[in-house]
Amino acid sequence: MTQGDQNKIKINKTTIFFDAGIVDLKDVRSGQFAESSNSMFFVDTASSGIIEIVSVYINDNSQSVSNDISIGQIAFESISSGISEINFNRDSEMVNPDGDQIQIRHRGIGFINAK
Repeated sequence: MTQGDQNKIKINKTTIFFDAGIVDLKDVRSGQFAESSNSMFFVDTASSGIIEIVSVYINDNSQSVSNDISIGQIAFESISSGISEINFNRDSEMVNPDGDQIQIRHRGIGFINAK
């Protein structure tokens, strides 16, 4: 997941859906967005087939991250044969330090071909 806008990112909220009957979520790790010591990365996987990620970059001087960045890395394991669609919810958002929304240009659908 990347964001190419040159505006500075401050908060990311992403909801990802997958077919829990075909793949099992094994791991969610923070990406470049939350690598700094001035950041927080939260993951909620309590609902089957749904991953909610919230990451925040905190900096007193209002500087944050720009350019394309990785929000996170997700690992799945196949539990049955089939194709699981990975879908990013339209409510997913990124905002700059002023709270203004930043357009997400690469919000697509992915597929896992589990065998």
